[in-house]
Amino acid sequence: DAEVAGMNAAAKAAKSRRVRVRMLGNVRFIGELFRQEILNEKIMHDCVKRLLASKDEDTVECLCKLMVTIGKQLDRKEAKLYMDYYFEQMQATANEISIQRLK
Repeated sequence: DAEVAGMNAAAKAAKSRRVRVRMLGNVRFIGELFRQEILNEKIMHDCVKRLLASKDEDTVECLCKLMVTIGKQLDRKEAKLYMDYYFEQMQATANEISIQRLK
């Protein structure tokens, strides 16, 4: 991105932080819409799957925030297989990130 290329390290860090905070806020907002029954469960499962597809740390953090916000409502007997899969994938991603940090 040309805008980021011309920035110094402090400006890049500030921009990255703003983007991260905005992402987390958007995810929390989506979760709250679900909790208020404005969004349905199918949409939330799709959001979780999309977040699971990305392996970067910011997206994993967003996924964790979303699960904290909506996990109780999604964790139903009918959705047990989905939830088990989500947490298996989250654990695998966490392990991958840990290994990358060690390198």
